[in-house]
Amino acid sequence: MCPETLAHRIGKLHLRDLEALLNGSIRALAQAGVVAAKVTGIADATDLETTPRYAGGGQVPRRVKLEDKQGQVHAIEVTV
Repeated sequence: MCPETLAHRIGKLHLRDLEALLNGSIRALAQAGVVAAKVTGIADATDLETTPRYAGGGQVPRRVKLEDKQGQVHAIEVTV
């Protein structure tokens, strides 16, 4: 799943649903022994583009390098 798809889907979730999704994911990882039973953390989506629903919220400019069909690299600025 690409970051844009993830941002688009997560942007549609209600805060309670997002909390349940993240806590459920951590719970499943803990049951599988991947992480400890108690985890302190934060979800940071700074580099994910915001959806139209959240236009203007938490946006920052980033320089992205793109390669064209001839192999030339171009740097452009995008807002994420």
